[in-house]
Amino acid sequence: MAKATKSKTSSVSFKHAARVNVELLPFHPLPSLKYLDAEALGRAAKTKIEVGSFQTDCCTRHVRAVVEAGKVTGLEVDACPDSKPPSPDLVPVLRAALKKLRPKTPGKWKPIPVAAFLAQPELTITPITCVQICIWGHCIVCCTTVDPDNPVFCGDRVIVQRDP
Repeated sequence: MAKATKSKTSSVSFKHAARVNVELLPFHPLPSLKYLDAEALGRAAKTKIEVGSFQTDCCTRHVRAVVEAGKVTGLEVDACPDSKPPSPDLVPVLRAALKKLRPKTPGKWKPIPVAAFLAQPELTITPITCVQICIWGHCIVCCTTVDPDNPVFCGDRVIVQRDP
């Protein structure tokens, strides 16, 4: 009688439908922004100012505005120490999540006068979005950026949600 051979494969990959919960993380502008001197910042050749943050379960992601010649020319968001680009498996989930949360994709960043930016930073920060994606009680945080070379980064640390 022929002996059954055991499979030597110790890993397997397959698709499985699952419910994915996605939460848009709010941007928290710094309360001190209203005290900044927009006129003086407008005269600066080049500087960066911290404007607020996204609070995640793993870290605070600070957002800075890059000011050049009287205009905010870009935004920078800190990555958590363990952040990296999303894995190829996560990209379609992230795209679907962002499409559902932001039906209208923000356009390319355009410079804005410092005074206009400081008047409503939470409205002009829209090109940056941070989301927490949870599946089967395990969550990961991803943020978009205005950097065309690194448009998205995700935390490497997985947060396990505990049942209440």
